[in-house]
Amino acid sequence: MCSRVDGEPTWSCSACGGRAVGFAWLRKQGAQELIAEVWSPAHEAKGQWKRPCPVCGNLMLSVPTPPLAAKPMPLDLCKACQLVWCDSTEYEQVLKEYAQPADDKKSSEPLLDHKWMWLPALMGWPVERRGPRMLDRPWLTWGLAATIIVLSVAAFSNLPAAVQRFGMIPAQWGRYGGLTFITSFFLHGGWLHLLGNIYFLLVFGDHVEDYLGRARYLVLILLATVVGDLLHTAFNLHSQVPSIGASGGISGAIVFYGLEFPRARLVVLIRTLLFWPLRIRARTALILWIVLQAVGAFEQVAGFTQVAAFAHLGGAGVGLLFWRIFGKD
Repeated sequence: MCSRVDGEPTWSCSACGGRAVGFAWLRKQGAQELIAEVWSPAHEAKGQWKRPCPVCGNLMLSVPTPPLAAKPMPLDLCKACQLVWCDSTEYEQVLKEYAQPADDKKSSEPLLDHKWMWLPALMGWPVERRGPRMLDRPWLTWGLAATIIVLSVAAFSNLPAAVQRFGMIPAQWGRYGGLTFITSFFLHGGWLHLLGNIYFLLVFGDHVEDYLGRARYLVLILLATVVGDLLHTAFNLHSQVPSIGASGGISGAIVFYGLEFPRARLVVLIRTLLFWPLRIRARTALILWIVLQAVGAFEQVAGFTQVAAFAHLGGAGVGLLFWRIFGKD
């Protein structure tokens, strides 16, 4: 039997130790994020009807754990009464993690989990502070990263010749039957270019691979690469300057990540006179990234930069398309 806990808008079960908490209580505890993440699958009736609600008696819907939770476990939700039921251990493992005042959470957490994270942060790259739960090892992402590193480093011994031979030249886009659309993916113009792309691939690509599966993920990277190069070619049709780098394909993964996991937490260090830490969600970071690419595309058309921003935007378009087809939000 479930009974209401004195002094709290919650219900507990003396037999199993479970507890039901209402949305109003969760909001007061700063757990709006949890409400948003369980309401979406409940609204679409994605789950199984199991436990009766302790308030109205109707069956509650068992929904998947929010993707940012540390451990996988279902939560039961009553849409009519707007409350969440959790077993004896689930309250501590899931709800308590979310149900903290925002100010206390920010002050109690270290800015970065590991010391190595300061290196990409100081480079101005976003650091994944709290990402989606991983269900499998991202072997394909790791394999792509290793292949890119090996081929790029090998090309550094005679980079101008390698770029001229295997880079994607817009005015000669049909060379080798169009294979330079692929070979250019594995070449980079220097260590910083290489490390930046590898970092973004490892940070964002692993979660996209885990969500899509290896086959769909590989198609995403391949299509984003080719479409990105095609868009770059369309705006530089007579250019003899080779285009190289994996950023077009990686842009597809970045966009899919930002759209599918919009509440993933990132940290960016803003460089002014001092370093100012900015905690943002993946959705916000994606918007800022797209704005930067749009500015870069304008600068590319104006001749102010050689960065292939149109390749990034082309890859981003493929990421959006894949999310519309395979995303769940």
